[in-house]
Amino acid sequence: MKTLLFLRMTLFLMLFSLQNFYGQKHRIELQQLFGKENVTYIDSSAFKEYYRINVRQPINHTNTQGGFFDQQVLLGIQDPKSITILQTAGYAIPKHFNNPNYKTELTTIVNGNQVLIEHRYFGSSIPDSLTKEFLTYEQASNDDHFIKEKLARLLTGKWASTGLSKSGDAALAYRFYYPNDVDATVAFGISITTEVEDPRFETYIKERRKTEDGKKINKAQFYLLKNRKKLLPLFRRAFEFENQDFANWDLETLYDYGVLDLEVSFWQYYKSFDDFKLEVNTIFGEESKREGFPLTLKLDTFEDRLVLFVAYSSIGLIDKKMTSHYYQAFSEGGYYGYEETPFLKYLKLKDYPLSIFAMDPTIFNGKFRKDEKKWSETKMDKVIFINGDNDPWAVYKIKPAKNLDNLQVMVHNANHTLKLKDLPNEDYKNVILKLNKWLDLNLDVNRSPDESQK
Repeated sequence: MKTLLFLRMTLFLMLFSLQNFYGQKHRIELQQLFGKENVTYIDSSAFKEYYRINVRQPINHTNTQGGFFDQQVLLGIQDPKSITILQTAGYAIPKHFNNPNYKTELTTIVNGNQVLIEHRYFGSSIPDSLTKEFLTYEQASNDDHFIKEKLARLLTGKWASTGLSKSGDAALAYRFYYPNDVDATVAFGISITTEVEDPRFETYIKERRKTEDGKKINKAQFYLLKNRKKLLPLFRRAFEFENQDFANWDLETLYDYGVLDLEVSFWQYYKSFDDFKLEVNTIFGEESKREGFPLTLKLDTFEDRLVLFVAYSSIGLIDKKMTSHYYQAFSEGGYYGYEETPFLKYLKLKDYPLSIFAMDPTIFNGKFRKDEKKWSETKMDKVIFINGDNDPWAVYKIKPAKNLDNLQVMVHNANHTLKLKDLPNEDYKNVILKLNKWLDLNLDVNRSPDESQK
């Protein structure tokens, strides 16, 4: 009996060891590339192997005497010979990215490997430095290139990069600096902003104000500004409830910022005013009832509940984790500005620049954007742009050279949340045709967008 039990235990341990070995068969190679202490295996049901890697990066790639920092990378391996999808998070790695079973849309479609890179100066990938001097598109692209060069020794198939919004912006910049690093790029919700406050955003907002939904949003903004005295105590309570320190900020000015940002947020993320109203009434009707959130007035109307939406927008603006975003935007990337004219009578200030949320002084250098724009119109190749025509970030339609192989998709009545699964069948088919051509694939172009996610 004891002998039988011993044999069973031995067999179990052998099977466990074999399973563990084959589940981590590339761990040693990764440790050789990045250091044993920097590679952590994580169980995943979505990939055959999954790792969290800390990559030692120079703060300044042109002078490594300036020190180093650890950059977080999440790696999912399906087959080293398969397509690898690389996505740089525009900020910190989001919570849902940290799920070892998370896959990007492209990863799912091509059934490939996946590399998720946290952007420098965000999340846990922040240099121990007092300056953001090296928070540039070039340095971030150097980070991506360094990681890709290392991993390409193991992942030998073709590579494609992707990203949405600031992540898509990073993917395009990486392609600009290293055009041959990947075989294809799919960027969502981006345009090339060539000025510190690109005036095309204000033109876009002026045009949208003429629509029925635009008029409704403006009416709500006027209500908030005219009733500031009544609503400001609840605005303050939201900051206190979230333990947000606003001691260094004038609360009335933050209130104005939140109201002005309302129409930009609406056009980025909501399909209709009715959808927006339903969400505000649902979420913030419940938010106001949460324990520990004493009301200073009854929130019986959508317009009054909207103050909580504005409060959380303003909380996001002063979030210390976002200072790097604003620094990068107003030193090199370009951003949007508010069109305050209709509201000036009710605003505390005459101008509301978003650059103040960078916390550090910024001087805009437009060289990168001008060079990137010229490249996109003359040399860019094998890039897909996917935008919605309601998205403020689609204000500049990139005009690639006709003799090069690129694709632009503009979806009617779509916004900043647009994904591959949302594309009309013909647009989806055109995207898949390009990917098949560039990545030597044979994906089914007739699958519906919903089916591609199964």
